[in-house]
Amino acid sequence: MKTRAFTVLVAVGSFAAGAGASLLIRSGTSQPQAAHPAGVEISSHGGTGFAGTDASTASATDQAPQAGSINDRVARIMQEHDSQRRMGKLFALTDGITAANAREAIDAIRKLGSAQEKTWMVNLVLSAWAKEDPKAAMDYAGSLPKGRERTQALLGALGGWARRDLAAAQQWADAQTGSIKRDAQMQIINAVAESDPDRALAMMQASPQGRNNFVPYAIFGQWTDKDPAAAAQRVTALPAGNLRNQAISIVAQQWAQKDVGAAMAWMQGMPLNQQRTQVMGNILNTWVNQDSAAAYNWLGTLPEGSERTRIINQMSYQLANDDPQSAVGFANLMSPGNSQDNFVRNIASSMAGNDPAAARAWAAQITDPKMQDTVWSGIISGIAQNDPSAAASLALSLKEGSIRTNAISNLVSQWSGSNPQAAAQWTMQLTVENERNNAISTVASNWANNDPQGALQWVNTLPAGAGRDRAMENMSYQIVESDPLGAIRLVSTLGDEKNRERRIVNVVNNWMRNDPTAAQQWINQSTLSDDAKKQILRYR
Repeated sequence: MKTRAFTVLVAVGSFAAGAGASLLIRSGTSQPQAAHPAGVEISSHGGTGFAGTDASTASATDQAPQAGSINDRVARIMQEHDSQRRMGKLFALTDGITAANAREAIDAIRKLGSAQEKTWMVNLVLSAWAKEDPKAAMDYAGSLPKGRERTQALLGALGGWARRDLAAAQQWADAQTGSIKRDAQMQIINAVAESDPDRALAMMQASPQGRNNFVPYAIFGQWTDKDPAAAAQRVTALPAGNLRNQAISIVAQQWAQKDVGAAMAWMQGMPLNQQRTQVMGNILNTWVNQDSAAAYNWLGTLPEGSERTRIINQMSYQLANDDPQSAVGFANLMSPGNSQDNFVRNIASSMAGNDPAAARAWAAQITDPKMQDTVWSGIISGIAQNDPSAAASLALSLKEGSIRTNAISNLVSQWSGSNPQAAAQWTMQLTVENERNNAISTVASNWANNDPQGALQWVNTLPAGAGRDRAMENMSYQIVESDPLGAIRLVSTLGDEKNRERRIVNVVNNWMRNDPTAAQQWINQSTLSDDAKKQILRYR
């Protein structure tokens, strides 16, 4: 099953895997050449046949198939709504593909399903067909209209042909040019990897056509599936470089699907570096999906410190979203710092989005003020994603102090990014001056990012004071690069004279770096004090 999957996925041109390998065959892929090596010829309808073989007697596929058998099975499979189950059933269907029913199967598949499913499934059938009758399969693929579908069909059939007669398939691949030659060589290497992965690896390293991100996955993915320990041993013998790094990731992730403990133990024997931490984080994610308690217990055996924190951090985002209740325990294993804070905030946000009551109950149990601040910030953020007004009411219900102030600040930052008018209206209802001034500044800054004029109109309606001044300052930072004169006009309205001149100096200094001539002209005619002009010239 897996061998056919590798063959077809190379042909179709995309494969989602834990290692992240993928190949994209573009619509402009070169077409096979008309000229072929000795012993191989083009049939009358454009397929690739074998010299000396009569097409009329080459295969039983020309005979009428048993009516209804394949058609009925395909129709029933395509009624399956679950895409993964449907794919599994389609793979199972090919176990019964023979030269006698392959054409009927393709005809049935082409009538049903999505375009993507039809493409890879047809190529899967072609691969199975070519292992029994390569001439008929290649002729069928070659008879398709020129373009991406024909190219992929030929590559699918080539994979099966290579498993029946590697030398002949290699001869055909060598006769091609351009991108199809590269992709054909990938199919050859993939076929060799099934029985001799070490040889396939040598072929890949020696062939420019074989150097593609998918080829290492085709080799080491199959190798690991059959003998993970042998694959791991060969990987560690590779010289340092991109191939070794990619192969380590592939083997570790594939091995983790079979034996997560063994895969993790292998990675623990690797030198301590960024890749080891990243791969161990990926393995841990697989482990959590399989057995969260066992993964947690294993983490507890690691020494407390930066590596354990980084490993957890690798899978923190997914765990926080998939299982926030379990994620709390993992967060407790991290060292205090930004990584732990971000993880806890994401947990709180995810929990609040799904079960606000549970999130609030968790926050109520926390006694550490800094952790309370982080958790409430996440809770407010999670609720605000769906109901900013509810999040605003919850924020105001908190006891006055830094936790409430930070919660309001985070809420306003999030809210003003999507609906600055509503955020601005709510901000003006705040009764605590410091909270209101901070919120005004945040709204003005975020609003100015997308709508400077709208933000300016709102700020101009504000009463004079610290809140309005901070809003003007923040807005000036947003437009200083594109409109330095506009930024100067904004900070020129600040109420405090010393602060006003200081901010003007900052804006002009920035202007001097980007357009010194225009900035100097403005300085010459400005009413800035001599001290301010000297400060600007000092930083030229």
